[in-house]
Amino acid sequence: MKIYNISTSYTNSLLLEKIDGGRVLDVGGSEYPMRANLIAENVKGSEVTMLDMTEPRQILSEKLSFIKMPLEDASPSVLGTFRHILLSNVLEHLVSPANGLKVCAGILEDGGCVHILSPNCESLNRRIGLIMGEMSSIRDISPNEVAMGHLHALNVQDVLDAISDAGLVIEEYFGVLLKPLPTPEMITWPEKRIDAFFKIAPSVSSELCHEVYFRARKPAKRP
Repeated sequence: MKIYNISTSYTNSLLLEKIDGGRVLDVGGSEYPMRANLIAENVKGSEVTMLDMTEPRQILSEKLSFIKMPLEDASPSVLGTFRHILLSNVLEHLVSPANGLKVCAGILEDGGCVHILSPNCESLNRRIGLIMGEMSSIRDISPNEVAMGHLHALNVQDVLDAISDAGLVIEEYFGVLLKPLPTPEMITWPEKRIDAFFKIAPSVSSELCHEVYFRARKPAKRP
């Protein structure tokens, strides 16, 4: 679908800009291993590891390693530490998003970053759906989302709170996609119009955006 192709292009470009090398951990990336491949092949000085419970759908780059393990079992003694950890549409799948981020904080090197891409349950399209009576609560998880393994409907503040509880410092967050209508209606739009809703998202309140990017850093220890 055009909307997913454009989304992938935007988020890939965003991550290539934010990740500056070192050890990189892509959590839950087996559904779309091309993103980790792209980082491994294009970010100079990077060493990329994918962590997931399912085997990757596509062949991995020779520069990319794969470990079959749940995030909850990760520790510095098992994996070492990482300069960057990528959580792309992962938090809503975890039993405890807050605990998941605490695990990430534990395997981050001092000064390292967690990069989060997360759907926002209070996005414009969901707010409109609630007013129209198509949802009983803004926290509703649709059957389609349940089928995809979503356990939570998170808003922007939920993610910010989980970041803070993990002892990480938020450096920036902004919208990636402003979504005024459900996906089945938007996919009929011309590509130019869909693209415009990605381009405008960073300048709109993140609380209205469908997908939001967060970057949080682990404070360096004082000497």
